[in-house]
Amino acid sequence: MSSPLWQAYDPTPEFQAVCNQLWNISFSSMEERAVIFEQALSLAMSDSGPGSQGSGSLRVWLVDQFGFSPQRAGITVASDQAGGVSWAAMFPYVARFEGMEGGNLRVAQPSILVEPWNPVAGSNWVYDASPARATADKGTIADPNTGLDWPLRIESAEVTVLEGLLVTKTLDWVSLSTSPTIEVPGNAWVDWDAANQVFITAGEKYTYTITANSKVTVRYPDDLFTSVSWHDGSPLSMGDFIMNMILQFDRAKPESLIYDESAVPYFNAFMSHFKGLVIESTDPLVITTYDDLYSLDAELMVQAWYPMGGGYSADAAWHALTPAMRAEEAGELAFSSDKAQQLGVEWTNFLGGSSLGIMEGWMNQSAGEHYIPYLPTMGTYVDQAEADARWLALQNWYATRHHFWLGTGPFYVEQVSYDPKSLVLAHFDAYPDASGRWDAFAAPAQPELSINHEAGAPGSYFNALGTGFEPGSLALIVVNDHILDQLQVDNSGEISFTLSTDQVAPRIYHVRVSVNPSAGVHFAIDEAEPLWQQEGSLPIVVIPPTHYFHLPMINKN
Repeated sequence: MSSPLWQAYDPTPEFQAVCNQLWNISFSSMEERAVIFEQALSLAMSDSGPGSQGSGSLRVWLVDQFGFSPQRAGITVASDQAGGVSWAAMFPYVARFEGMEGGNLRVAQPSILVEPWNPVAGSNWVYDASPARATADKGTIADPNTGLDWPLRIESAEVTVLEGLLVTKTLDWVSLSTSPTIEVPGNAWVDWDAANQVFITAGEKYTYTITANSKVTVRYPDDLFTSVSWHDGSPLSMGDFIMNMILQFDRAKPESLIYDESAVPYFNAFMSHFKGLVIESTDPLVITTYDDLYSLDAELMVQAWYPMGGGYSADAAWHALTPAMRAEEAGELAFSSDKAQQLGVEWTNFLGGSSLGIMEGWMNQSAGEHYIPYLPTMGTYVDQAEADARWLALQNWYATRHHFWLGTGPFYVEQVSYDPKSLVLAHFDAYPDASGRWDAFAAPAQPELSINHEAGAPGSYFNALGTGFEPGSLALIVVNDHILDQLQVDNSGEISFTLSTDQVAPRIYHVRVSVNPSAGVHFAIDEAEPLWQQEGSLPIVVIPPTHYFHLPMINKN
């Protein structure tokens, strides 16, 4: 991480080892994972910072509270179950006035423009990330209810993992398979030669065949480069993808003209598991990534290589990045706060301050030189015609908007004010997706309750399965104000239990599950029906006469 705070952490070797186990999924079962979490919690309470050697806790969590985001009636928004409205990736895709098109939506936050915006190592404050996300796109997007990714710009993904790894899949857009071994091909890019500005292949770096824990192949739609454009009108191109790949390596290399030592820890962590990538095709774009790091969910393993910046919420056009890169090469600006402090220069800001004048100068010089960055590699993917068109588009954009913040998202930054601090985002008319594409995520997932049989004779057992509940919470099964039992909702938001009807008279009962919103299901008890002997995971004796089952959701702290 480039944050000085995170770099200052100095955990004990024992605590670091436990954290590494969780980060690298170094466990063979969920039960072992639970034990490791208990160890991590205990060790965290003894981690008090650099040189402390366990004399106290660096952080003590005192309060676990619920927050809320007030809104006017008639407004549709998306809210992340963990991060609320501000951190919901779906927010800019569903926010609108109900029953009308267009309008001016005012959003109030505790703060904004907290730190400089740049796509490489700019502000990571949520108050900056929230509006910045509205300007950006990415390969996949998080479901605000489950956290699982959906394809946004990509079309599909194929995930292959080593046999025995704890990986599952839930959604149909991704496929999952296993293999006894996964070999990294010799033509895979595995590292970067910053001095010569070329990628290093596996065949060049290694004298033996390397293997990986996972192989993920991402396919983009056929019309990617004709349907998606930057806010200045420049079509998305392979050059943007290649620049993104280069910057994953270059800033951490001492030979680089924009070397930044604060990028090294993140890069080292990345290289500890990254095994290589292969551009299988550029038309359509197909990219395969080999890696040792994997997730428990296949949907979260997809590395799309969409031209995202290094921050939480920015995408990055190669031509918009270049003026800032050249300014950093000249010692005039720095992408990270750490390097800016070291050099005594301004932290690069694409929206305001003296950065704009410096970047304007390098933009104009680059246009006059027909400049293409990292030419030994980028020159294969970016021709002179594209470069010239990009520089002209950026000059026109800057003359009109007076900033360098470009994205491919549904909104662009139309106006910026630092006194008082405010942003005006405007709809990007060239955005390729229909406005209602993600409307299903504008409200929390509707809980559903299903039962294995609709009817049965007295004495039958009915297995109930609930989905769409709050993951990780505690569910109490309450009948006529009496708690019969409790069970834990799993990480997928699912519950299961068994209803016993041993003492119920032959009649129809209505079973209702209430969680706000509620889900319901009913079944019939009749002497003439079959006797269903279905054993369940949690036998529950029903107290007659029972007409309603209520299942309130209580957060377990």
